[in-house]
Amino acid sequence: SYRVSPAASGASDPVADVIGAAADLARGYCRSNGNLRLGPAGTVPRSLMAPVLDIAAYNVLKRLPVAIREERRAAFEEAMRILRDVAEGRTTPEGHDEAEDAASGTVAVTVAVSSRRRVTPAKLEGL
Repeated sequence: SYRVSPAASGASDPVADVIGAAADLARGYCRSNGNLRLGPAGTVPRSLMAPVLDIAAYNVLKRLPVAIREERRAAFEEAMRILRDVAEGRTTPEGHDEAEDAASGTVAVTVAVSSRRRVTPAKLEGL
């Protein structure tokens, strides 16, 4: 199983760790851009949530003795391309101050939220 009961093993949930690592990866690419203001640790811009989850899903599957489908591999590669575009300034996701709930002082996006929407370069155009 890709999940081990934390209470039984004394370890943290590996899926939560993988999601956190994917969020940290995305935040690193955002910091490389130099022009983005990030929210609190563990958050990513809303427009990067789907790529972060695609990276996390791929990394969870790598933990298992299963073949990874081409669609999942392609989603991972597209997510990494989006992050490279962010780092190089070709794509600019919204910053923390621009998120609709930033004025209230709450976190814009927590990484534990799931979304089936795919971010594409066309959707990110003009952000």
